[in-house]
Amino acid sequence: CLQDVLRRSAPARVLVVSSESHRFTDLLDSCGKVDLALLSPPKKEYWSMLAYNRAKLCNILFSNELHRRLSPHGVTSNALHPGNMMYTSIHKSWWLMTFLFTLARPFTKSMGYEDGIALIACVRLRDP
Repeated sequence: CLQDVLRRSAPARVLVVSSESHRFTDLLDSCGKVDLALLSPPKKEYWSMLAYNRAKLCNILFSNELHRRLSPHGVTSNALHPGNMMYTSIHKSWWLMTFLFTLARPFTKSMGYEDGIALIACVRLRDP
């Protein structure tokens, strides 16, 4: 719905937040094509971390396709990784992951609050 606004705002950019964890997913079938059935697995096969990884891969695929479609019109699209160990509750349902996140957090870098404000300012569209 925003394609026309983005085109009129050129040069414009779109930033899509993803994660390095996109590398740890299995959305491809045996032929190397994205298997859409994996995006909504049965409840017994659902794992929150895998769903998160898949969603972050989809964010990158979306950003790449948006860039392909809109770059000829002066609009760029990029995916970014905000930093390691951002505060989320994705690991709360598995005690081992919670333990590992707690151990690793002091040794990782993350985007600070001020950086988050700067990021939001970057993605605002200019008035046409």
